[in-house]
Amino acid sequence: MQSGVDFHPAMNLKDYQKCLEQISYGKRLPNALYAYRDANSSFGEKLDSLLATLVSRYEVNPTHNVIKFRLDELKVSFLAYPDFLDCPHPVLCHSVAIDIVTGKSRVTDYTNNFNPPVLHRKESLLPSEHPRRAEFEALTRTEEAEGLYRDTTTIGFKLNWEALLAQKRLTIEGHRLHRRESAMPISACPTNSQKVERHRTAITRYGLSKPVKTLLEHGLLANSSSFFDYGCGQGSDVKGLQALGYPADGWDPVFRPEVQRVSADIVNLGYVLNVIDDPAERLEALCSAYELARRVLIVSTLIQHAGNEPSECFRDGLLTRRNTFQKYFAQQELHQYIEDALETTAVPVALGVFYVFRDPIEQQDFLCTGTRRLVDWNQISSRLGLGRPAARAQRIRVDLYERNKELLDIFWATMLQLGRLPLVEEFQRSGELRQNLGSLRKAERLFLEKGGKDAWEAARETRRNDLLVYLGMSNFREAVPLRYLSASLQQDIRIFFGNYRRALSEGRELLFVAGDPRQIELASRKAQLGWQDERALYIHHSLLEKLPPLLRVYVGCASVLFGDATQADIIKLHKASGKVTFLVYDDFFGKPLPSLQRRIKVNLRTRWMEVFDHTSSDQLLYFKERFLSADHPSREQLQNFSSRLTQLGIAVTGGFEPNKAELEALLKRHGLSEDLNELGYRAEMIATLSDDSSR
Repeated sequence: MQSGVDFHPAMNLKDYQKCLEQISYGKRLPNALYAYRDANSSFGEKLDSLLATLVSRYEVNPTHNVIKFRLDELKVSFLAYPDFLDCPHPVLCHSVAIDIVTGKSRVTDYTNNFNPPVLHRKESLLPSEHPRRAEFEALTRTEEAEGLYRDTTTIGFKLNWEALLAQKRLTIEGHRLHRRESAMPISACPTNSQKVERHRTAITRYGLSKPVKTLLEHGLLANSSSFFDYGCGQGSDVKGLQALGYPADGWDPVFRPEVQRVSADIVNLGYVLNVIDDPAERLEALCSAYELARRVLIVSTLIQHAGNEPSECFRDGLLTRRNTFQKYFAQQELHQYIEDALETTAVPVALGVFYVFRDPIEQQDFLCTGTRRLVDWNQISSRLGLGRPAARAQRIRVDLYERNKELLDIFWATMLQLGRLPLVEEFQRSGELRQNLGSLRKAERLFLEKGGKDAWEAARETRRNDLLVYLGMSNFREAVPLRYLSASLQQDIRIFFGNYRRALSEGRELLFVAGDPRQIELASRKAQLGWQDERALYIHHSLLEKLPPLLRVYVGCASVLFGDATQADIIKLHKASGKVTFLVYDDFFGKPLPSLQRRIKVNLRTRWMEVFDHTSSDQLLYFKERFLSADHPSREQLQNFSSRLTQLGIAVTGGFEPNKAELEALLKRHGLSEDLNELGYRAEMIATLSDDSSR
């Protein structure tokens, strides 16, 4: 999280786009221009100056010989094709993507990728006078004549391209296409005769899978939404959703091969990619599932961590003791893989779970919803009294409220939730309200006269802060054009910021401040939430929305890599190192001393994430109440339990409290049972915590 690049002062987006229009060659797509670059290349004085600055600051070496200019944003990528001129379809080895406005960069290494991207029609990247352009054009024409470009879904990847050539009995020598008399074997992976038993990876579930649960948690699966499970295994998710009344179906090559693969609003590719040992087939499965998704594709795989089962290396994954294949993706690797394959944005939702939206407007609404806090209308309305009418005009307004109480209460709840007056489409009874009260403004004034001024100002401030967090996150992810925002979100921007440019600017400023350790430390001290020591602030995820915008953006940036922060129990905000750690415990509220299961550390400076398995460490969490709000319903019971622990000599020591074995030894010395029944807390406490958790 560093500041933006200092380039030519006149180079704004409009000037940048004008400079791109002057480039006379290159492969132009709707949103990008690809051009070959060598020591003699020139793209005009301003662009040359910009590129020189980027090359110097980000240490881009000369092997990055293709430049991708984004046409709609100030973003540039340097791509390395070491054999660009000599190989007919060169392989991408490295890429450096740079956001010129924010200064963020993402480096991707493809050298160990079994199925890296390959380049086609490379002559289009060269200037017309290049001496080898005609040679490359001739190859492209013969490839077109053989029908190699009829379906371009997966041919942009090495193994899939080689498989297509083998299927058509073609080979390329130099830059000439030749036909073979006999079929050519497909060398997708190193030769290995081992037969993988994929069907054994299908497990019997007695509940919905984690990816499908996220759909329900985020409200993406409406009752009318169709659902298709691509590679459904034994069909637990399909049966579960059907039992809940959703139109759901699924296909599996082993367990449900007779089912036709059909399009649906939501398509689930759940834990399928990680069990396919052929990288080319894996890519085809991803692309095929995406073709069926009308609204959202949800992709999930197992994620690599230190506790993965020791297994034999096999192709680009592992062969397990059960003779099944598993490829454990890194979170960033899976993210990049989905975006490379589908050429669109993937949104991380949880560890190993990503959403891919068809409609960018729906995607932005989803991202914005994640930063929105709900206003408790019942609590606010209880504070609004009619008071004593002092004059006839006020009595008339009181009567007006009494005659339209139900309508006004619903309208005010909507108004408070939005922090502004709703659009016509945001309040279905707008016509009725205008007929009964004259206008929406009149309904707003009546709310203020009833004593709602403080609540209205608080709602507006809350909504503006929520939007500011969303805008800061937009700059960290990838800001989208205004046309990709829904009418509701565009109205938010106009009301609270005036225009989109000013809104993004304020979000960018907040993002830059979040990169300053001094500001993070100061905000942590002022927050007075959770528990903190000199190095970090620890909070339960229920406190996220109570954090100031600066700290919400800090955690939010980590969530861009991790997914939904509420999937973790405790969130650790490192004050000085630019890191956020997500801690997942075994039944946080159900167990008095839950054990640590996973630790996910996100480094915001390097944009890298590490996952650590703690299931065998027996590391217990003590004094849970310190991470919760002062008014949390479980706090009193937790404090009572903690006071008993204190009597045993256990204190907060910043991570050095007894582990499970040490605690058992301590209890034994004091003559206490393992579950502390003699202290009389457990049965009552568990029942109370379970009730609180249910509520």
